[in-house]
Amino acid sequence: MLASPRVNQLKTISLALLLALGTATHRARAQEWTRQSFLLPKGDFEITGSPARPDLVRMNLSRDSAFKPVEFPVDFFWGVTNHVMIGITHEQGLRLNSGAPDPKFRDTYNDVGFGSVIFLGGDRDFEVDLHAGFRFID
Repeated sequence: MLASPRVNQLKTISLALLLALGTATHRARAQEWTRQSFLLPKGDFEITGSPARPDLVRMNLSRDSAFKPVEFPVDFFWGVTNHVMIGITHEQGLRLNSGAPDPKFRDTYNDVGFGSVIFLGGDRDFEVDLHAGFRFID
């Protein structure tokens, strides 16, 4: 069955519009994301991983010990000023299914620390921050 000339015309116009929208130049959103500071604005709160490596979940996927352990190293940061943020940090965080027979390594939550990120200098294209902290419980 042949399509009517009107349907063919509509398809051609639709394809031309999609092609025009797809090739239109615009600023990539990723570029703006990569220029964001690690620092939070004053008064903001964030649940994240370590600011330089924001991993929220870690899991072992090796053949003989898959999902042993699964860790949630979540950090809680607060913007004290536009140039300083402090927070509660975790190297392992909540730890599930460690698989360790020794009770010392079976703890599901055994580390907490304090961290801070302090702006030292920078411009739109770079930033130098001091990221320091220490652990209370290990």
